[in-house]
Amino acid sequence: MLVLVSLGFLAGLAALRDGIVQEIGDAAVAVDSLDQTYTFTVPTAGGGTQTSSFTDSTSLSDPANAAPAGIVLDDAPVSE
Repeated sequence: MLVLVSLGFLAGLAALRDGIVQEIGDAAVAVDSLDQTYTFTVPTAGGGTQTSSFTDSTSLSDPANAAPAGIVLDDAPVSE
């Protein structure tokens, strides 16, 4: 009986880990999706204007049935 409970506990921990990683990946995609594009114009002393701008682009995606935000849980371990 203890063996069955232990196996169920380990499976539950693995599912919990996967859920937490999925949520962290979703949060990363949400933060990366914030648009930080800006443009502003400032008058100069000579009567002209100086314009500065930045165009933001998104780099993360979270497609269905894929690892969240490129986070992979099944890579082979590496030696330290």
